[in-house]
Order: sequence, then C-alpha cells, then structure tokens
Amino acid sequence: TEYQQEVKEDSLVYKMTDALNLTENMSFALDCRMSGMSYPEIAKRLSRAVSTVYEYFEKMRARYAAIYG
Repeated sequence: TEYQQEVKEDSLVYKMTDALNLTENMSFALDCRMSGMSYPEIAKRLSRAVSTVYEYFEKMRARYAAIYG
C-alpha cells in the first residue's frame, strides 16, 4: 500500500541520516530544508548566518559522499 511505501522510505531516510552522525543544528537544518525552507529562512530559525547553514549542508554532503560514495 501507499502507507507501507511511505513508512519504508521514511525508515531509509532515518537510517541514512543516523549514519551521517549529524549535530542537532544540522538535523534541524535538514528537516527544514526537506520541508521546503530556504537557507536564509533556516538561518533565521537557527539564529545563525546563512553561511553557517551553507557549511552545515557542505559537511552533510561530504559525510554522505564518504559513506555512500
């Protein structure tokens, strides 16, 4: 069913993000981005500079590439 497919996809996302060992701010930023927020919007919510949010995503991409290629 569609619900089972969504649960399966969510489970995969959680496994992947757990493997990345994200900080609390990185995890929050990723959740915000997946909800459609822009980097400036995320920065405002975190009370951080936009460049800091950009760095979070650069670190996440590097960790992802190191693990998953």
